[in-house]
Amino acid sequence: MTSGRNSRMRQSQPDSRSTPSFVQKHGKPIAVILDAEKYEQFLDYVEDLEDNLTVLEHELNPSDPSTYTPLEEVERELGLKPL
Repeated sequence: MTSGRNSRMRQSQPDSRSTPSFVQKHGKPIAVILDAEKYEQFLDYVEDLEDNLTVLEHELNPSDPSTYTPLEEVERELGLKPL
């Protein structure tokens, strides 16, 4: 980090491991420090939301092939080898 009045960064102190800490530059948030377990939970939640959105899009227009996921992509996401 460089020194100087305009490049100083402030970090708020977290109250506990479950509370995110915001890194600020010039009074504006630029990054978040989050407990690794909470971050993993957040990623799982986002993935579930994306899956739900895909299902809803398909239910709204089941004949639209753009809502289909290619088998290769499903295999890759599940860590499976192609047949």
